[in-house]
Amino acid sequence: MLSSAARATAASGRHALGLAAATLRPPPVRAASALQQPSWHAVVLNYQQPVEGKDVGRHIGTEDSGTLCDLHAPTEVRMHDARGLVPQASLESMGFELRSWPTRVQDFKDDAEVRRVYYREMQELVRKATGCEKVFIFDHTVRESTVASLNNMNQAGAAAGSVARVHCDYTQDSAPRRFQQLLEQQREAQSDGARPLHVADYSGAEEQEEEAAELLASRRFAFVNVWRNIREEPLQTRPLAVCDPASVMEEERLRYRMVYPDREGENYALLPSPEHRWFYFPNMTRDECLVFKVYEKRTDMPRFVFHTAFDDPRTPQDAPPRASVECRAIAVYPRQRAPVFYDMIHSNNAARVRIWLRLKGLEPEDAVQSHLVTYADLQSPDYARLNPLKKVPAFMDEDGEGLFESQVIMEYLEDRYQ
Repeated sequence: MLSSAARATAASGRHALGLAAATLRPPPVRAASALQQPSWHAVVLNYQQPVEGKDVGRHIGTEDSGTLCDLHAPTEVRMHDARGLVPQASLESMGFELRSWPTRVQDFKDDAEVRRVYYREMQELVRKATGCEKVFIFDHTVRESTVASLNNMNQAGAAAGSVARVHCDYTQDSAPRRFQQLLEQQREAQSDGARPLHVADYSGAEEQEEEAAELLASRRFAFVNVWRNIREEPLQTRPLAVCDPASVMEEERLRYRMVYPDREGENYALLPSPEHRWFYFPNMTRDECLVFKVYEKRTDMPRFVFHTAFDDPRTPQDAPPRASVECRAIAVYPRQRAPVFYDMIHSNNAARVRIWLRLKGLEPEDAVQSHLVTYADLQSPDYARLNPLKKVPAFMDEDGEGLFESQVIMEYLEDRYQ
């Protein structure tokens, strides 16, 4: 992982050549994601309290075996007004953002209308927010603060309760596994005309089915939730809070097991920390959507946005109950070109990068392509356009950004392929 000094070195190396800074970001660290922190007030959130000798989790629709424990640790935190963030939060910077996106749905309890109208609206929103190429919509849940059960158990038109527990819907392992299950279900159901996955392809190419292994292995994908208040009045009861991923350390995440009668799922719970930075968008209207990532395949940007409903002490006593809908999507990004390493046999600096790639198992023509240059190539106009210094090594990342010092290249690679 890069130190802050190393990141500064990398950035200065790029700007010194008049190049734009790379869009890749370091893994989460305890550092502010925004330039200006907004106003805040104190609220209590339910974190997880581990119990010795038991796994964290709960049984859903099946008998409790006594092996799981779901004990909460009410903790006071600072809840910031996300509308006051400067600059505004975005999926790329903080893993969440607010979008104005009106809906034509009249009755969110009508599952057929939701699937027919709302899923297409959400496909367009997720595409716009992420820049992805394919959008898979696979589920939605209506939640009401007056309902006790947290799961509607797939009952048509039924609402579930709001989840007042800090969590993230997927883990490092469960998200790819869930995507694979959904793709397999889609393939098996096609012969019967069923559509477990509602797919929109924005690639412009002729529609063609990709193998599940290809999507999972070679494509970047993210699980994205879209949350909306579905009352006519602005939402004041049990709003949704999201945590800045940059304020969460990996060791604070706990695997949370969910045992169903026919399968077992897994998400993340969270241990409390005074370093966590929490945000919410007060008085969300029916035309606004909170879009946030619950899994991101890339490791160099916000990946897991923890979230929870919470009781806001500022809620008026006569405020109507909460009614909301959350739609779950998978965004699949365009195929990226492989990074290119420009190597030279007799260059010691290039050899340093070459050895690093071999030690990390990134052999040429694998995750990173290798291009061997000669002394004559260094003087060519084409190479000068690539690297104005006319030196090796040179490295072009997936976005076409260039790095030209061996130390900077290795530090970038350490972050990108840690």
